[in-house]
Amino acid sequence: MTKRYRTSGMMNATGIWPTFVHPVFSSVGAGNGMFLQVIGIDGRMREVVDYQPAPESPFYALNEEHFVEEGGHALHGFCLSEQHILIGTRDEIAPRLSQLIDDPRLKTRPLLRLDAVEFAQRWDRLADAASQALHLLGQVSPRNAERWRDGVFLTRQLRLAVARVLGWTKDPLSYYEQLNSVFLTKSDGRPTVEIGADLRADLDQSGAWQVEVGASVARFFDVFQMRVDELAFQFVASSAAAPVTAKQPATRTSWSAHTLERANWLICPFGRRAQRAMRGRELSARSDMLVIDPEEPHVFEQLAEALAGRRIDMAFVCDMDDQSQAEALAANQTAAEHFTVTLGLILGAQTARRPSTYWPAWLGHFSQHHIIVDGHAELFGPRSRYPLARLVRAWLDHIHTPETLIKEPGGADDWAAFSLGSQPGGVANAGRALRQAVASLANLHFSARSALSADVRVASVGRLGLDARDELKKSLSSMLDINTIDIGWHQIRMQQQPVPVQTSLLVHGVEFEEQGPDLKAISEATEIVMRAAGFEIEGRDYYDDAVTLLIGGVAPFKVIAALSYSDDIDLGAPDSIVSVGSSKARKGFAAFFDEEPPVLRFDEFAFLQGSDNPVGLARYMTSTLGSPSELIERYHEQIEADILHAVLTRPERYDLYQTLLDLSQNTRIEGADISIDRVTRQPGYCLRFEGSLQLAVELNYGNGDVNISDNYPGTFLYEVGPDDGGRLVKASADTSSFYE
Repeated sequence: MTKRYRTSGMMNATGIWPTFVHPVFSSVGAGNGMFLQVIGIDGRMREVVDYQPAPESPFYALNEEHFVEEGGHALHGFCLSEQHILIGTRDEIAPRLSQLIDDPRLKTRPLLRLDAVEFAQRWDRLADAASQALHLLGQVSPRNAERWRDGVFLTRQLRLAVARVLGWTKDPLSYYEQLNSVFLTKSDGRPTVEIGADLRADLDQSGAWQVEVGASVARFFDVFQMRVDELAFQFVASSAAAPVTAKQPATRTSWSAHTLERANWLICPFGRRAQRAMRGRELSARSDMLVIDPEEPHVFEQLAEALAGRRIDMAFVCDMDDQSQAEALAANQTAAEHFTVTLGLILGAQTARRPSTYWPAWLGHFSQHHIIVDGHAELFGPRSRYPLARLVRAWLDHIHTPETLIKEPGGADDWAAFSLGSQPGGVANAGRALRQAVASLANLHFSARSALSADVRVASVGRLGLDARDELKKSLSSMLDINTIDIGWHQIRMQQQPVPVQTSLLVHGVEFEEQGPDLKAISEATEIVMRAAGFEIEGRDYYDDAVTLLIGGVAPFKVIAALSYSDDIDLGAPDSIVSVGSSKARKGFAAFFDEEPPVLRFDEFAFLQGSDNPVGLARYMTSTLGSPSELIERYHEQIEADILHAVLTRPERYDLYQTLLDLSQNTRIEGADISIDRVTRQPGYCLRFEGSLQLAVELNYGNGDVNISDNYPGTFLYEVGPDDGGRLVKASADTSSFYE
C-alpha cells in the first residue's frame, strides 16, 4: 500500500527570510512521527526520514494541509516572509513564485533570487539574476566568482544547450551521465567547451551544432561581458584523459590509484590555515587520509570515476574567512554530485568579530557542518598544546567513528562544534583533558550550552574503565547541562615516548549568535570556562550592562561579565574580576582605571584553575599584558632592584662572578645599572626580559693598599612568573677591556 503524508509544518534551515523552506510531514493514519522528504533526481518523493525538532529550532506550524504520496511529485516551499508562504508541487508554486522575483526583499539576496528564477523557470530573467549573483560573489572573491560563473552557471547552461541540440529536453534524466561530460574551461585564455567523446557522433549528425549551442548561451555571455564568438569546442576521451583533438601531457593530480585505494577519507583544504594543517606530520603521515587539491580541473569527477562506486567520505576543511568559504561553496557545487561532503570550519577561539558573512546562513549545502574550535590549549599548561594538524586529525577520526555518525541528531542544517583536550599523565588525566576540551568550546559566536547531546572519545594507552566513563559523564553534564552523552574509548599503542591522553568532544545542536557578540554570549562563554576550570557558580545577578557571576568555594569572588565599559557597572568590590570578549574591550576598561579590578578576556579564566587566590592571580595576569614599552616601564624598577640585590649578595650564583674575581685579589661589586633591551611573552603568563648591565666594581691589589674602581659591561636574563614573582636567571660580565 502506498504511504501517504500530510504537511504539519515547515522548517526554515537558514533562520532568515526570504528563503526556501523544507515541508515537515506527518503520516496519514499511522503514528505520530514527523518526517522530512527525500527527493529523487526525478523530482518525486523517494522516501522520508525522521525529523526531530530541537528547542527553539526554526520550525513553524502550517494552517493549510497538503498531501503527498510516496513516489508522487515532491512538495516544495518558499517564504517571502513568515506570513507569506508558498507550499506545493513545483508546477503549483512556480507561477506564484514567478510573480515575486522583483520583490525588493528578494533582490537583497541575489543568490537566492537566482535559485527562485530557475525554480520558477523564468528563463527571460535568468541572465539578469545570474549577473547580480556574480556581482555579489565578485565582491567577496573575484577569482571564485569567475570559477562559479564558468564551472557552475555557464557549464549548466551549456549542458542544457547540448540537450536541446540532441533533442533530449523531454527526458534529460535518461542522459544525465552523458550531459555531465560537458564543461566550460579555459585554454590559452580562451573559453573552451569540453565535451565527452561519446557525444561526438550524435552531435556531428546535427550539422552546425556549435552555432546552435553558441546561440543558446549568447545572452549569458553578453551579460557577463564575454564574447561568445570566441567560444571553442573540444572533445575529450574521458574526464580523466587528454583531449582527443590535441596531444597534451597527462594532467598531474594530487592523488594516484595506489593512494586512493588505501584512503578512507578525502580531505580538501580551503584557506592558508587549513592548507598548513594538511602539511603537518599528524596528517601527512596518515595513509588513510588523502589530501586532495580542490583546484585541479574536474578533480571530483575523476575521483568518482576512479572509485567506481566505492563509498568514501569527503571532508572540506575550511578557514573562517569569506574567501575560503566562497571557494568551498563553489567547489561543493560539483563535489556534492558525487560525494557526501562534511564541512569543518576552523574557528580561533578568541575571534571577536563576526567570522564571515557566509556563516551560518549560506552553509546548508553540506551533509554535516562542524565548527572546529582551535584555542585555549596553552592555558592548561605548556604540555597541553597541540598543533592544528592534530586537531583536524582528531576531528576526522572522531566523526569517522560509525557510532558517532549514527548518533548525530537532526538533519542537514544542524551544526555541531568540535574541540580537543590533550594532557600528559595517561588515562588518569582524562577528566582534565575533558575540561580543557569544554573550555575550548567557549566562544562568542555560538552557544555550546544550547547543545542537545555530546559524543566524547578518549584515546589513551591505559584502559578507560566503566567507573571512569561514568565520572566523565557526570563532569560533562555539570559543565554544559547535557544529559545525552556517549563516551567512547580508543586504545593507543605504547610508544617509546610518553603518550598524552586525548579527549575529543563533539556537541550537537549548537545555536548561533545571529546578531554578533552580545552580553549573553560573553556571560555564557565566561561561565563555560569557569565551570571547566573547576569553579562553582552559586548565583547570577543580571543588570542592563553586566551579568555578575557569584563564585563559591574557599575564597568566594565575583566575575563581572560585560560587553564594554559603562559608568553604570559597579566595579568597587575588591573581590571581583571583569570578563570581556576581546583585548580591545579590555583596553576600553583600562582607559578608565588602572589595575582594580583586574580585567581578563573570557578564555583567560581557564588559567585560574586550582588557584587558592584567583583574584590575586588575575591581578598578576593583568600586569603581564601591554605593549613591550609599557611592560619595560612597569617592571624596570623591580628588575633593577632584584638584579642589584642578587649581584651584591650572592654573585657566586652567576657567570659574572668568576670572571670578575679573576681581575684582582679581592673584587667587589659596588653597583649595577640596567638597560632592558627586549621583552618576550612565554607560555603561562611568564615574561622574559633581556638587557645589558653596567657593573661598577672595586679591584683590590697587594694587601689592600691599592683600590681601583672600574666599570664593565654585561648582560642579564630576568623572568617574571605567577609562582615566583620575578628572578634573575642569568648574568654575565665582559672583562676583555681589562686585558687590552
